Amino acid sequence: MLIAIVAYGSLSLAANEPVSFEANIDKEDLRAGENFRVVITANIKEGWTIYSLYPYIKQSLLKETTILDEELSTKFIPLTPWYESKLITKELPVLGLTLKVHSLTARFYRNFKIRKEFPPQLLASEVKIGYQACNSRICLPPRYSDVALAIPIMEGEPRAGNLIIDKHIDELNQGESFFFSDVSILGFLLLAASTGLLALLTPCVLPMIPLTVNHFVLQAPKQRSTRIYLIISFLAGITLIYSVSGILISVLWGASTVTNLAANPLVNLLSGGLFLIFAFSLYGFFKISTPSQLLNKFSHYNQRTKKNILVSSLLIGVAFTLSSFTCNLQLMGALLVVATQGNWLWPLIGMVVYSLAFGSPFILLGIFPQIFSGKFLRGGKWQHHLQVLIATLELLVAIKFFSNFDLTLQLNILTRDVVLAIYVIICLSAFIYTSYHLLFKKEGGKYAQSMLLVLAGSYLLGSIFLSTGFKNNSLYSLLDSFLPPPKEGEYLVGRGYATIEESRQENWFSNYQEALGQAKKLNKPIFVDFTGYTCINCRWMEQNIFRQREVHKELNNNFITVRLYTDGGKYQKDNQTMQISRFKTVALPFYAIISPQDKVITTRAGIFSEGKDFTAFLISGKVDNDQ
Repeated sequence: MLIAIVAYGSLSLAANEPVSFEANIDKEDLRAGENFRVVITANIKEGWTIYSLYPYIKQSLLKETTILDEELSTKFIPLTPWYESKLITKELPVLGLTLKVHSLTARFYRNFKIRKEFPPQLLASEVKIGYQACNSRICLPPRYSDVALAIPIMEGEPRAGNLIIDKHIDELNQGESFFFSDVSILGFLLLAASTGLLALLTPCVLPMIPLTVNHFVLQAPKQRSTRIYLIISFLAGITLIYSVSGILISVLWGASTVTNLAANPLVNLLSGGLFLIFAFSLYGFFKISTPSQLLNKFSHYNQRTKKNILVSSLLIGVAFTLSSFTCNLQLMGALLVVATQGNWLWPLIGMVVYSLAFGSPFILLGIFPQIFSGKFLRGGKWQHHLQVLIATLELLVAIKFFSNFDLTLQLNILTRDVVLAIYVIICLSAFIYTSYHLLFKKEGGKYAQSMLLVLAGSYLLGSIFLSTGFKNNSLYSLLDSFLPPPKEGEYLVGRGYATIEESRQENWFSNYQEALGQAKKLNKPIFVDFTGYTCINCRWMEQNIFRQREVHKELNNNFITVRLYTDGGKYQKDNQTMQISRFKTVALPFYAIISPQDKVITTRAGIFSEGKDFTAFLISGKVDNDQ
């Protein structure tokens, strides 16, 4: 994680504020039931800048602009999130950063509706703006500015012209939407494509890559044209889920529905069943083929093999996407939140490009089949054993989906030890099967025998390695994130982790209001962990980062901690609503540090690779709270 070094200005500089704010409404008079827009203008001295409402690079010590409008939101009905005028690019060569900032003038907008029961009056309100001002040499400490606002409410019935939600942005902004207002079409496409490529490296996706390669290399014909047809079918499956289904769901029912779909027990149960079918097919119990009526639709293709696996490729694309849902919601969630505000074109384009980038390695596989030519594509007994390997991996993934089903319903059947035991049995069974063929069948020559020896050894080592994870012992790897968390009251044990005695001092709230009450009582900031039962990245953070002794000490001693599940549990709906309305995201994991006065100090989405980086994030939030 990039760490920005904040230099504090002198007292005289702090007294001469480089930024001032004023707030106005867009209409001279209003009536009960009408809509209006609040416009906040920031006047910034030359040479100074402030940061975006929605920074695309989140730094632990660079404070994004925050608008706290609880008073307005309580008195009136919010209709949109906060919009902002166009940003400029700012280079920080010393830190190696390129940031998006406001310079000279910035404007922020939000639309509200006056409640019908309001009597005529001149209503006074206030908005608090948190910001950090920087120039080429220093950054002043983050601070807040209170801005007064007068809203005249007159007698009379609401007028038709004042019932329309105003979504235009004035001459300061040339963009399509508040989230991507500073991004050109080319920049936006590059952003979507790069995010799709990065998504291939997440823990959810990695196990699916060899399974998909298996489909194209072992089952697809050798002809390049045929392979390209299969790639198109595979990409159609990815695009179908990410672009069409996701955006339609968000427009009709809201962006949080995508998160619900990824964690839905039925979806996980069906996904697990789909992987079981793939696994048993590769084991040789049956062969996947398409119904004759569907095959007739592909009659213009020449070869029968092409027909048999086109729909299979589509289904594998769907499975590939479903398996990665909980890890890759950052961009998707942001786009779908925008889609719910009526900006449908950018999310649609973004998700199509994201989908194509996500499947790009397999496009190369279809265009350049010679990469896998030679011995690798020749038939033989080795091919059967490679299918067994892929089937074994698919079986392990199927158990993961069934575990998600168990977690979301909180059945406590597929516990950590039970899942580990199933994994060990699967690996041992594969070891025995491969060893039998190695010792008694004497298949192939030296090449085949060497491959069988490597496979048998891998199965055995895998089963031994997994067996070390029983009784909540850490596996010190990403595998911990694929396993169910320890039972309530139990904790993962490992070198450098907090002890059981230290862990029992934890007090994670499950309700935000209860945590807020405790924070006010003890005058401590709140650490909010937005998480999910089926979120693998969340499990990785909880099992590998939160358990580290220094992180645990910082969280336990200096924060009121609250864990909010957005995909299940008693407070699921409230937690989801809070995350979307307050933070404008559905990303998991998502972390927020909030003051005892319920003011957002800092936020961060995604995982931390090192415990020291996460500790720095916590300390930065604590320092801001003390100020």
